[in-house]
Amino acid sequence: MQKKKNKRLLVVLGVALIITMVTYWLDRPTNELDVNKDLFSLSDPVNINKVTLKSPASMVTLIFENGKWRVNDRYEADPQRINVLFAILKQVKVRRQSAKNQQTALDSLFSLNGSVVNFYEGETIVKQFEVVGDPGKSLTYMEDATTKDKYLVEIPGYRSYLAGLFELDESGWRNPLVFNLNWANLQDVKVNYYGEADNSFEIVFEDRDYTVAGIKEVDSLRLTDFLDDVSLLYVDDYLTKEELGQYNGILDKPFASINIKDIGNNDYSLTVFSKIQKSKYLVKIDSLDYGLLEEKLLKKVMRPRSYFKADNRR
Repeated sequence: MQKKKNKRLLVVLGVALIITMVTYWLDRPTNELDVNKDLFSLSDPVNINKVTLKSPASMVTLIFENGKWRVNDRYEADPQRINVLFAILKQVKVRRQSAKNQQTALDSLFSLNGSVVNFYEGETIVKQFEVVGDPGKSLTYMEDATTKDKYLVEIPGYRSYLAGLFELDESGWRNPLVFNLNWANLQDVKVNYYGEADNSFEIVFEDRDYTVAGIKEVDSLRLTDFLDDVSLLYVDDYLTKEELGQYNGILDKPFASINIKDIGNNDYSLTVFSKIQKSKYLVKIDSLDYGLLEEKLLKKVMRPRSYFKADNRR
């Protein structure tokens, strides 16, 4: 009787063991020793001159020409984001292959939000993959273009959400700098407050130095800091025509502007409209593009004329 009981227990244990092994097989990631950690990286991207990023929502082409990266052959690219892109390409590592029971969910995620990324040397693709992210968990997955296998990837020791860079649209890749000029050639800066002539002022270059027109003794430190702050202005985001449509009611009511001229008689301008979000203002750059500018940056350059007087101790 006891022998039969023991046999039944052995059978039950055997079945349980099989179930456990099958479950582990379905859930397990591929053994790390079997995975090429550098599957998606490229150690020497110095000759890459073109990158395409195609998602269901947008198509972005980055091209290197005349010493600069451009976006969709229309805008100068953000050099910092270009640097991050190539840092990811050089350093990204496979953490593990996705578990088998994740495939359906990942297939759907890639289909809905995946970005196909191609890196070119001339007309030859030297690296290709598809990437998608799970922002809620800050996880990034890449798919091998050949095998269609999917992998969880990372940069060891780097906790940022890698997929976020590949989700950017055309505006996200643009250089956010408002005044992209050579400050050694600066000739004139006018800050105009509409309806407040007393607060408006003009900075001119004369006698090999900058000064504020009409002020005999200028606080040179404040003037230098102001010019630095103007040079570092950047937009938080550019607006599309569709996004801009909701603000039509305020586009004819600017409250201030900054106009700059260099020694080559090139003009640059920033027009400031109302605050449209908690900490952002609507601005217009060079009469062409609209964007959002952080209030903390704007306050640094929206100074009254009296701010530059040497005897001002406020």
